[in-house]
Amino acid sequence: MSMGKISITAEENDSPPTEAIIEGALKESKLDDLQGDASAVAKSIESLEKIAASLIDKVGVENAPEFKGVIDELKNANTILAKELALRGVEDLPQME
Repeated sequence: MSMGKISITAEENDSPPTEAIIEGALKESKLDDLQGDASAVAKSIESLEKIAASLIDKVGVENAPEFKGVIDELKNANTILAKELALRGVEDLPQME
């Protein structure tokens, strides 16, 4: 991370997992594992939002690192996990405060 930017490079043959691969992995996962993952993702979003706000207060918006991209990816993961848990009949989904 440099100046609030994250640069990720992929290997030549690497490609992101397809939706089918992700769905297959979710279906093979144990319910307890999915619930734990969903809880961890929700807590991570909360924590990063608090860290971002604290840094903005301390160093100003111009000097604070940008967490929006990471938070957006976590929110996407949260949505995917919530859908899978709902398909399995879980009604009490981890909530972000």
